[in-house]
Amino acid sequence: MPENVVRAVFEAYTVAGVLGLARREGNIRHYDLLERLLPAELLAHEVPVGRRAESFRGRELADEEKVPVLRAYLRRWKAEVGIFFEGTGPDSTDDQLRAIAPKHPAFEVLPPGPATLPPSSPNQ
Repeated sequence: MPENVVRAVFEAYTVAGVLGLARREGNIRHYDLLERLLPAELLAHEVPVGRRAESFRGRELADEEKVPVLRAYLRRWKAEVGIFFEGTGPDSTDDQLRAIAPKHPAFEVLPPGPATLPPSSPNQ
């Protein structure tokens, strides 16, 4: 049984496949998004839709492509997640959003097929 609420949340996200254990230092666990820990080829998914499953794959967006996605995301969720975006918001300039883009993975959902990474990705 988790000892505190924060640990319980991290463990729940790990079980749900959102977070993965990046490393341990003694009793300290460092978590990160699975998108940052695993190659894109492993991130192909199937989503249950009624009694069938639909396959899809993700394409990680290049930092330049993330600007409108981050703006829309912050427009909708800034009150809940704004602390993680270093003071940027939906009204921030493109340059400000571009500056934080490398810290926030974003993906395009595509039909099944080979996974692709942006040109600047170190995983190529």
